[in-house]
Amino acid sequence: MESKLDVEPRGDERRGRGHLELREDRDGLRYYLGGRRLERGDELELMLGDGTWLRGSYEWRGVPVVWPALRVDLAGRVSKSSERKLSTALPIPPGAIMRWPGL
Repeated sequence: MESKLDVEPRGDERRGRGHLELREDRDGLRYYLGGRRLERGDELELMLGDGTWLRGSYEWRGVPVVWPALRVDLAGRVSKSSERKLSTALPIPPGAIMRWPGL
């Protein structure tokens, strides 16, 4: 099984905090955070303007000109007859500060 740790991180990256970085590896283009490769569904936290963190799951369709997204759950259901929860996907701009949860 392959490890997500690709390179030895430094500084804030060592703590898993920083900006997402688009890299090319043997599987093509992939995003990394703190030296760790991101996979669809990984839990991440996005720093908001007031310094608080919003937790969600990472999504990216592999299209370089489209930003990855952070999917977060919302209150409520898709419809009255559905058990599916509402969610939304927030685009992650290149300058956004992200971190792995628990740091």
